[in-house]
Amino acid sequence: MISFILAGMYWVGHRDLFALIRRTDRGLVWLNILYSLPLCLLPFGAGLLGRYDTEPVALRIYGLNLVVIAVMRVVIWLYATNRPHLLWQRLDHRQRRAGLALNLYPGLVYLLAFLVARTAPGVSLLIYAGMPLLYFASITVLRRGRTRNQEYADFT
Repeated sequence: MISFILAGMYWVGHRDLFALIRRTDRGLVWLNILYSLPLCLLPFGAGLLGRYDTEPVALRIYGLNLVVIAVMRVVIWLYATNRPHLLWQRLDHRQRRAGLALNLYPGLVYLLAFLVARTAPGVSLLIYAGMPLLYFASITVLRRGRTRNQEYADFT
């Protein structure tokens, strides 16, 4: 169930990012293909986790996969927002930093879960399960603080 929710979150986040993009180039296409690789491996990690939920190796494989997904999201964000000709409208520094933080913080949390998996498998599993809740809470807070009719506001 955790992986299903995470896959949904990644899909929505990816759609939101590409709502900002007017055109693509070869680099962005290849980054999207690379982004698909760890997403395709998510069911494998989930299967391991479902069967060996307290085993540090299963928790670390799952966490490593989530970290790679987060890294790819950051790379795509940086690539796209550093090329204003690809965007519908140029983002200011505040918008770029907010988008970077939204893409970066899950990876840092998953890295923490990966690191504690060996010594505290239950904590690691709790982090994986709690991350979607934290994500939805943070998005709700961020969207409440936005100004109406901002075209870029939906990237969160």
